Amino acid sequence: MLQPVPRLARLLSPAGHVEAVDLLRAYFAPRPAGRPGGYFERIGQIGAHPDEITPEDLVAAGTLGVVIPGDAALAILVDHRDELSWLLARLPTDVAFADLSVEQVESVLTPKRAYRLLTSVGGIGTTAATVLLARKRPHLVPILEPAVVDAITGIVGLFLLPLRELLTADDRAYQRRLDELHDAAGLAPEVSALRVLHVLARTVVEGADR
Repeated sequence: MLQPVPRLARLLSPAGHVEAVDLLRAYFAPRPAGRPGGYFERIGQIGAHPDEITPEDLVAAGTLGVVIPGDAALAILVDHRDELSWLLARLPTDVAFADLSVEQVESVLTPKRAYRLLTSVGGIGTTAATVLLARKRPHLVPILEPAVVDAITGIVGLFLLPLRELLTADDRAYQRRLDELHDAAGLAPEVSALRVLHVLARTVVEGADR
């Protein structure tokens, strides 16, 4: 079975429960105590426009350190607005990533078509595109931030299929663990299990850099 890097694996184990909950509460705490990324889901009404990328989504991306250049913002909000909305409308709003079959995972990023359109815009890379898609489908689309995803699966350069394997192995042990941590930390419903995993992995990666 795949394993996250050791410190992340510990945070996701019963032995790391208290530390993981404390990290999540600290991250999502109200300003000025919490982290900027703790407002990623809070800026604007995240579910109000599920099929449209809005200026609020671009601001929310900035809380994760993702800067959308001006020309790219106009391309998303004006030039490609209708096409992106058409593609987003074809993505389910009630399906979680862990519920996808192997075949469905391969196409998660119609997310593929929306992803390709976003990354065709100058200044929008994989991380920025998946951050924007995660604002629209938080339970379906994982944020693909290279150092973070490597920490989650322990495999450099591969993520979607290994992530599904990780979340569904052993009767969904990791998925259930993420749900437990979410509830124990008292997080809002719009914060997905994928984001819980992303936040803990990001904490591990940033800690390793200090």
